[in-house]
Amino acid sequence: MARWTADDFVQEMNSIQRLVGMRPGTDMEPKLVQALQDRMAHHPGWTADQLCKMMEAVGESSLSGNSKDGLLKALDDAAGPTIAGQSQVRLTSKPQTLVQLCNYLSKSDWAKLSTSSSWDATVVVSERLRRLGLTSLKEETKKYATGIIVTCQIERLGIAPSYDDIYRLAEQLHKVFLSVQVPRKAAGVTVYPLHPSELGPGFMKDAYDPEDPPEPRDLPGLVARVVNETPVRSTSSLLSWNQEKKNKKKGKDAAGDDALHMQALMHRFLQQTVGGTGMNNFNAVQPARNGSLGALQEPCPIASGMQGVQANTSMQSKGTVPSSLAASSSLQALQNIASPQHAAQTSSSPRVPAQQCTRDSMLQTPSSVAPPPVLTQVETAVTTPASSSKLEAIEQEAFKALQAQSKPVENKKRGAPDQGKAVMKRPSAKASAAKPVGKASADPPLKLGCIRCRGCRTGCSQCQDPGFKGLRLTREEWKEWYAKRQLALAKGKACNKKSKSKK
Repeated sequence: MARWTADDFVQEMNSIQRLVGMRPGTDMEPKLVQALQDRMAHHPGWTADQLCKMMEAVGESSLSGNSKDGLLKALDDAAGPTIAGQSQVRLTSKPQTLVQLCNYLSKSDWAKLSTSSSWDATVVVSERLRRLGLTSLKEETKKYATGIIVTCQIERLGIAPSYDDIYRLAEQLHKVFLSVQVPRKAAGVTVYPLHPSELGPGFMKDAYDPEDPPEPRDLPGLVARVVNETPVRSTSSLLSWNQEKKNKKKGKDAAGDDALHMQALMHRFLQQTVGGTGMNNFNAVQPARNGSLGALQEPCPIASGMQGVQANTSMQSKGTVPSSLAASSSLQALQNIASPQHAAQTSSSPRVPAQQCTRDSMLQTPSSVAPPPVLTQVETAVTTPASSSKLEAIEQEAFKALQAQSKPVENKKRGAPDQGKAVMKRPSAKASAAKPVGKASADPPLKLGCIRCRGCRTGCSQCQDPGFKGLRLTREEWKEWYAKRQLALAKGKACNKKSKSKK
């Protein structure tokens, strides 16, 4: 206990008398009295009333004369303020543990818990803990007391409270315990046993009323609820504010992964619908996210026969077709390209190679380039609203016409030079001069390792010296040298013993 009182002194002295009476003929009395004297001498703040009460108790006790004189002297010294100020000994409080609170509650306590609210139940439990002699609530005791209240409330209402409510209930229990007052209480102990009857009849008399004895009960699932579902710390992971922090941290880590995953899915979608697209072509679709229709009117750099269709469509929309109609036609064309039917057709039909781009064609202005007749048909099919079946038929005709025009081109190897043009020979690589072979150093590297460092490969200050003329050897060589040396020493000792024995 953190604060010792005169009643505690009298009770301790009575306990010493009973213990000495139970063990007569032993030297227990002087040892126990000496411990009591030390405690009294180092305890500060005794009042005159308390000293008088303790001196009267010492005079009425059945202790020996020497023990009484020692206690009276200790009380006289405790009356002066000098000893307490100079002492280095201080009393410290130890936490009290009460786990089996179900065995310490009385019949009236159980009746109040089954009919009261959770806030009123904290008063009932706090009063019982005070009557049992508890001065502070350990975390384990606090969890079991809160678990009993929660279990009784679940049986009464049939609804389990949230973890946040359980935490607030535990905080309320602690506040009520610190403020509640009881008319009579028993002497507390550090660790309470399984049943209160094990503490003796004196404890039972002070802790319980005669008409209200303890009534032990077994609450099923109490231990599991206390261990897993009773948060009493503000940092518990069961509380809502700690879960929000955890989810925010997970969201920040997963944001980058989600963006990469979305980009990969978009790339796969373009490959399936348009075909043959790369990551560079994927960037051409990104301006459409801003909602600009001009981005949809620009041609997409896809190396296929549809490139000319989109280019011609954009030129027609810029020239004669109104902007609103051009935007709608471009959107319609993009939807047709991205449709699953178009993806199935493009996957089944042969791939149309890209048109050859020469230097002369690149220098020509867009007005001088005449669109092919097939592209005009596709343009009309795209710009005019028609059913999906008609569009599919027009696309099939366009693909057949493109295949007929591109057959002689397919026979030609890609990248082969024209026969009429001269092909320049690639210059041979510049002959590199052979590097001169380095001259061997005149001085060979030093061999590191000696007897002093036991053949260490990095050597020591002795063998690292170029002027060292001693024995240089590696680790393996040193082991062989050491074995031979030990053998020679053993032979020398044996010879000395034989010579001494002959003498």
